[in-house]
Amino acid sequence: MWYYRHSVTDFACCMDHFVFVIWLDLPMYLLRTRKPKDALKAALWKGSNYLFIQLMWKYVNHHAAFCVSLLSPALSATGPDSR
Repeated sequence: MWYYRHSVTDFACCMDHFVFVIWLDLPMYLLRTRKPKDALKAALWKGSNYLFIQLMWKYVNHHAAFCVSLLSPALSATGPDSR
């Protein structure tokens, strides 16, 4: 796989940022711009998304949860049309 102008390590750090840090980044920005209602909506939406993935992983089928919730967005971000 080719990662344009990035090493695999750099790509992993970028994906880590988008998967685990973005849930805090957007609400903090919205709070700085004095939009607390939107900040709360963004935080709750992202939190409920992570909760849903965790519940599907634990109680339904972890293979299906991985393919649908984690693998699919990662492939979309790294596919040939993502230049």
